[in-house]
Amino acid sequence: MAGSEVYTWKLAREQSRSNEVSVFSRLGDAKRDEYAVIRDRMDNLDVWRVNNTLKQCKSFEEGYTNPPVLEVFKRFLDEARPEVLHIGHLTMLSTLIVDESKRRGIPALMTLHDYWLMCPRGQLIRKDLMICPDPEAAPCADCEELQLAVTNASRKAYNLYAKATGWLRFDPQFVKKALRKIYLAFSGRGGPKDPVFAEKLRRRRQDMLEMCGKIGLFVAPSNFLREQFVKFGIAPEKIEYSDYGFDVAPFAGFKRKESQKIRFGFVGSLIPSKGVHVMMKAFRELKPEGAVLNVFGDFAQFYEYDRYEPEIRALADAPGINMRGRYDNARVAEVFAEIDALIVPSIWYENSPLVIHEAFLSGTPVIISNAGGMAELVKHEKSGLLFKLGDSGSLRKAMERIVNEKGLLERLRAGIPAVKTIQRDAEEMRERYERLTRR
Repeated sequence: MAGSEVYTWKLAREQSRSNEVSVFSRLGDAKRDEYAVIRDRMDNLDVWRVNNTLKQCKSFEEGYTNPPVLEVFKRFLDEARPEVLHIGHLTMLSTLIVDESKRRGIPALMTLHDYWLMCPRGQLIRKDLMICPDPEAAPCADCEELQLAVTNASRKAYNLYAKATGWLRFDPQFVKKALRKIYLAFSGRGGPKDPVFAEKLRRRRQDMLEMCGKIGLFVAPSNFLREQFVKFGIAPEKIEYSDYGFDVAPFAGFKRKESQKIRFGFVGSLIPSKGVHVMMKAFRELKPEGAVLNVFGDFAQFYEYDRYEPEIRALADAPGINMRGRYDNARVAEVFAEIDALIVPSIWYENSPLVIHEAFLSGTPVIISNAGGMAELVKHEKSGLLFKLGDSGSLRKAMERIVNEKGLLERLRAGIPAVKTIQRDAEEMRERYERLTRR
C-alpha cells in the first residue's frame, strides 16, 4: 500500500476504537469480474472493495463518474447508514458518490492527498516528467494519452495485439504509438489541440468544482496543497490545514543497526515521479568509499513508463547501491534501522510524504527536494538538507556534506521535530465530524 492508503487504513482503525467505521474502496484485479464486490471484516472494520479495472469504461467521463461503482456504493450506504462520510480519494471510484451522499443528507469531509481533482494525472506532472505549470491551459498531449489508456476498445486492442505479435518484448513504444494513431484516426480526434477533447477536459474541471461545492470541509496536510486548491476555486474557509497523524508504536524502543559506512536510503514506490533516477545518478557521481545506498520498494507498472524499470536497474548496477525490494509497512522501523539519512528526491509537488514523518519517528534526517508540501516538513540545516528539485548535482553535494562534514548527521538528528500521533489526529477528525453533523 502507498502513503495515502496506509494513512487511511490507520486512521480508520483508530477511529473504530470509539466509533462504528465502514470502509468503501477499490480493488483492481483483472482476474475477477468487473464491479464484483469483496467484503471483509478486518481489525474491527467492515470493508467493501469493488473491483474496477476500467476495462468496461466506455468514455473519458466514465473514467471519473463511473455509474456502476455508484450503484455498489448505494448498497454500501443502505447497509452502513453512516452519519458522516470521510473521503480519502475518488480515483477509480466515482465522483457521483458525493452527489448520492448529498442527496441522502450525509455530510462529507475530504482529505486532499494530491491534485487529482484539478489534474487527471493527479500529480501536476507531464509525461516528459516536467511540472505542469497550468493545468487549466489543457488540453495537452499527455491528457490525450490518458484518454486513450482508459478507453475500452484501445485497451483491448493493445492487449490482443501484444499477445498476438510478441512485438511488445522488442519495442513496446512502437506498438503503443501505432495503436494511438489508429485510435485517433478512427475516433476523429486529431491531436492535442483537438477542440472536442479540450471541451472534455474543461467539463471535467467544471464537474470537479461542482462536486467540491457539495463537500462540507476539506483537510489539506500541507499549506502548499491548500494554496493550490484555493487557486483552483475552493473557498479558503472550507479548507483546513492539518498534517497527518502517525502510529508511533512500531518505533517504540527503536535502535539503529551499527555500520561502518554512511547509509543513505530510499523508501517508497519506484516510479518516475518519485525521482529515483535523480537519486541513482547523484549517488553514482558521489563515488564514496564510505557510503552505501539502500533502496526499499518495488516497481509499479505504468501504461506510459514501461521503460523505467530497466533504466533504474541499469543505474543500480553500481558499487554501493543495494536494491532491497518490497517491504512490509507494519515493519517499517526495521527498514529505518538500516538508514542513516533518508533521501526523498521526488520531482513532483509532493503533499506531505508519510515516509518523512516515519524518518523523523526513527530519528533519521532527510535530504529532500526543495518544492511542494514536502519542503515544509524539513528545515534546512536543522532536521535535514534541501536540494534543487530534479538536480542530481545538487543532491550529490548534499550527500557529500553528510559523508564529509564531521558532526553534521548528529546535529541534524538533534533538530528533528515531534510527529503528531494518530490518536491526536483521530480526535481532531472527530471534532470535524461533529461540526459537520451539527450543521
